[in-house]
Amino acid sequence: MAKAISVKVSRLKVIEALQSKLEEMAKQKAIYEEEQKNYEMNHEVWKSHVAQIAYANFDITKASKRSVVVRNWGGEDTTRVEVEVHIDNDKLPTEPKRPTDPFQNHGYGRNYIGGYDDRVADIINAINILKMSDEEIVSTSTYAHVARFL
Repeated sequence: MAKAISVKVSRLKVIEALQSKLEEMAKQKAIYEEEQKNYEMNHEVWKSHVAQIAYANFDITKASKRSVVVRNWGGEDTTRVEVEVHIDNDKLPTEPKRPTDPFQNHGYGRNYIGGYDDRVADIINAINILKMSDEEIVSTSTYAHVARFL
């Protein structure tokens, strides 16, 4: 029969680890927000270049024009016209890559623990509860709960 393992971790070490995780998360969020801002700016420039290339390659008499879609949704003073133009990929600039959100707040799976705000709130809650405790050692169940953030 398997023997149960009893893990004893100092409460103060757990609090320190959670506080350093909060600092790390704040840095990750700041880096992501800066990368996202740069991406959005670069993506607008990329779309502008693609539009310029599309206009330059648009010829109504050639096969470059694949389809025309006209939409009038009633009650509007304008009509929306979409023209599809096919251009070889080697003529287009490379599209900027969107940065990955380290705190993606949607998805499925066992490791889903919420977005940035949810995680921060849970960690702060755990720190506050651990600070109120008189125990020097954290129980295995408490450690299991906070370990998912570390």
